[in-house]
Amino acid sequence: MEKLPDELQQKILNYAMIRDTPFCIEECISVAEKSAKDSKRHGDDCADAALQLLLSKVEPTQVSHLLDWRIVNGTCRRFRNLGKEAFFSQKVFGMSAEFAHKLRKLEVKNLSVDDQRTALKYICSIIFFEAVTNTASSFLTLPRRISAFPRLKRLDHMIGWPNVFSARFIITQLEYRKEAYHGFIEALGCIGVPVDRLEIGIIHCEDRAGDPDTGYNDRVMRADVYPLLRFKGSLLAKQKARMH
Repeated sequence: MEKLPDELQQKILNYAMIRDTPFCIEECISVAEKSAKDSKRHGDDCADAALQLLLSKVEPTQVSHLLDWRIVNGTCRRFRNLGKEAFFSQKVFGMSAEFAHKLRKLEVKNLSVDDQRTALKYICSIIFFEAVTNTASSFLTLPRRISAFPRLKRLDHMIGWPNVFSARFIITQLEYRKEAYHGFIEALGCIGVPVDRLEIGIIHCEDRAGDPDTGYNDRVMRADVYPLLRFKGSLLAKQKARMH
């Protein structure tokens, strides 16, 4: 690998980092923090022991992502730089709005500032988890939130009841993804979301009875979120007109 040109190495690494499931980075970091503490509590400061404990505790679909991260961090500097670019650019990242805000301000614990900058620079696909009770306010702050991800190409919103967004639950909900309807995308564009370069989807999670909660969530989107986006869009258009 070391003798291959960077361009070819990057293509190989890009292919190697692709997985079928999203990387729920926020949950994995939280589990990693607890695993490190548990490892020290048992008198074992070995990084491998902490890693094994972490891998035993995370949702199984997340293990491959964590092993990928270990591989790219355990190599020479040149390979590590190419590997991290591939890691962040080829995976789908699941995160809350709060985590994205911390990442934008380089305040994520257990992730170096350099790695946070690399994440912001290269991440191309995100699933935001939105509690249905906070959906309207969350969409209004979307332009600022995604402005930190210059290469973002695909943006999904998973909407459900609070406190349900574990990695295990998230994986089961991906089949309910639908393309956002045209009027909604147009309204997002009016408040500053760069819709011309984004593929935007909505995932309505199952309700507490285990059925896709499309009825209630869709009413929230159309009756609350959409009118609010249109209203803010009209205010921004008037402000822009006055400036000219």
